[in-house]
Amino acid sequence: MFKYQEDLRIQIYENVHEEIKLAKNNFDERIYHQDGYELYKGVHKGRPIIVKEYRGLSDEEHVAINEIMYASGMSVHRNALKFLGCCLEVNCPFLVFETAQNKTVANRICDRDYAQFQPMPWKERLKIAVEIAHAVVYLHTAFQRPIVHRHIKPSNVLFDERDKAKLCDFSLCVSIPEGESHVEEILAGTLGFVAPESIKTGFFSEKTDVYSLGTFLLVLLTAQKQFNLSRAQNGGEDLLGPYVKSQIENNRFEEIVDPCIVAEGTWLGKEQQLKAVISLAILCVNDSEEERPTMIEVAKNSEMFIELRMGLVSL
Repeated sequence: MFKYQEDLRIQIYENVHEEIKLAKNNFDERIYHQDGYELYKGVHKGRPIIVKEYRGLSDEEHVAINEIMYASGMSVHRNALKFLGCCLEVNCPFLVFETAQNKTVANRICDRDYAQFQPMPWKERLKIAVEIAHAVVYLHTAFQRPIVHRHIKPSNVLFDERDKAKLCDFSLCVSIPEGESHVEEILAGTLGFVAPESIKTGFFSEKTDVYSLGTFLLVLLTAQKQFNLSRAQNGGEDLLGPYVKSQIENNRFEEIVDPCIVAEGTWLGKEQQLKAVISLAILCVNDSEEERPTMIEVAKNSEMFIELRMGLVSL
């Protein structure tokens, strides 16, 4: 029988294939997919759930166990998708999580080609930035050894039924060995979100996640993809970080802000706040990891930007 992690401690419960297949409606309601896995919505004994099924990976069981280990530890954080159970008895491993909406941050910010698209207000985007920054701070500081997520991006942030942001996909997480500042690992992640030093050396640190979150901030602000060949074809940069830097250097601030944010009108300190967020994001995507802020500093600054939006502080 399938059991839930009622006390949220690191415990692994296994499930038979047919029970999970029934719980996810025989694979009918797929809500998201990317290379290596798919997410389905389902119901188990009246409880809405999400089932993650690994597909097409040569080391599926290893990846699944890695995610179980780290997702279990993160289940206590309010901005992490809660892990509930798993099934490792089949060729394609299943993991079970709390339910979430069908859309990711990427869908709600960048996917504008469908009639039902509704722009996300800037204050909601800023709230998401704070929530995800705090989730990553927890990864970096709450465990015996710092954990690097390595896969922070808009499509790995879901929303619960109350629109709270939920960081997910802990399959690429790695722990930094005691006494070390970096860990060497096989290169993985998404182009545009992976720090340049990791691409060159294969070493990862907390500052790797800072780089990813910086690009995440730029996506929230610009609504542009992190990688776009058409930008390069038009004489610009294909990666979002370098593109925004070049636009700022050429005094084109207004051209990079999402038009939906511009259309919200004005408020006290709007331009000051937007420029402050861009400045923080550019610090995060600095080519030199030593020059990047810590994730704790990113979270504190993001909170300060919310207070600035409310007129409680000035920069």
